[in-house]
Amino acid sequence: MTQPSQSGENASLFAGPGFPDRGHQVWVRGRKLELRVDSKTNTAVVEGKEVSLQGVNVVMIDGVDTGKITLATLWVEPTLSATTDLSEVLRQSTTLQDFVKK
Repeated sequence: MTQPSQSGENASLFAGPGFPDRGHQVWVRGRKLELRVDSKTNTAVVEGKEVSLQGVNVVMIDGVDTGKITLATLWVEPTLSATTDLSEVLRQSTTLQDFVKK
């Protein structure tokens, strides 16, 4: 599974009162990934590709390292706590399991 850079370069572009959306830049394997979430339209835009957030709570992003971004969404039952291990979340969804195995 790809992990964001730990170089400290990951940053929020803008967020807070007065902004209908939030933007973030994350560095993954030396490539910048831009993500914008618009709360008014309930959408996310990842590298120019828009996806609806209606009825979903997971956005899966693949191809960051190649520049060929693929997005997929799904709903996972929100049973997380501060101590929940990611593997517990993955076990809830075969779709997530398959996506991570790519």
